[in-house]
Amino acid sequence: MYKSIFYSSFCLILLNATPTLADLKSPKPSPSLVDLYQIENTTPICDPELPQDRCPHRGDFLWDSDPVPYVLSPRLSAILNPQPTLRWLPVAGATRYTVTVKGGQVLMRQETTETQLLYSGVPLQPGRSYTVVVEADTGASSEDDKVESISFTLLTPEERAAVQAEVAELRQRITDPEEQQLAIANFYIERGLMAAAIELLEARWQEHPSAELAMRLGNLYFYWLQLADPSEYYYQQARELAGEAPSLTRAVALAQLGHVQAKKRQPEAAIASWQAAQAIYRARGDIEKVEELDGYINAQ
Repeated sequence: MYKSIFYSSFCLILLNATPTLADLKSPKPSPSLVDLYQIENTTPICDPELPQDRCPHRGDFLWDSDPVPYVLSPRLSAILNPQPTLRWLPVAGATRYTVTVKGGQVLMRQETTETQLLYSGVPLQPGRSYTVVVEADTGASSEDDKVESISFTLLTPEERAAVQAEVAELRQRITDPEEQQLAIANFYIERGLMAAAIELLEARWQEHPSAELAMRLGNLYFYWLQLADPSEYYYQQARELAGEAPSLTRAVALAQLGHVQAKKRQPEAAIASWQAAQAIYRARGDIEKVEELDGYINAQ
């Protein structure tokens, strides 16, 4: 289902070396280094000097089994484009959606039969907080989202210029197309530009899918955007693309899939995923991970 919703993405690199804290604090970590950190530790990196709304809380979140047109983008993100494309998850049985953008007042309200819409309301102002509300004709509303705030902000002209200059420098310095895209996506993530990062990552997903790429997208949707369904989809893809070999990527995909299934109140499925991950960690001699997953299993 999600292949029709999400953009495509590009391949990521998984190395065997473990990054140090000093490496992770480097102002310009290498693309492969950032990848490995996000495969093993799952939590994305964000510059601690950014304002709080650029590095939203990525902790626990609640999932509701009721159908909700969850806002996909922009969500918990700063944005570059003053006319963003608004995207949300479809609701079964819905044929029409009413989309409202608020920022102290209603800036736009429009109906559509699609699950995305180009913003065409009152010009957005830098620094202000905006929220997208989607209401399906079934009565379901994105306001039923359990995440407290899914707002977004627009960068100032000065901030946009600085980002564009950095991206231009990355394009000039890195000639390999895949490494270049990865470096730009990492930069967007570090600056809290989640909408741009995910759009770039998903821009080649159908063309160049990989287990590592699926892991990255699953992590961003799960930890940053706190969306269970798209993260579950990508973790499932990572598990399948990793193959049957007891690789680190397959183990992490299974463990993360278990976390999503637990959020969705599917304890039997979650335990099965965690136990499958444990088997791989045990074969790799990582007893610490085996015991960590035991804690999740025993808590079900």
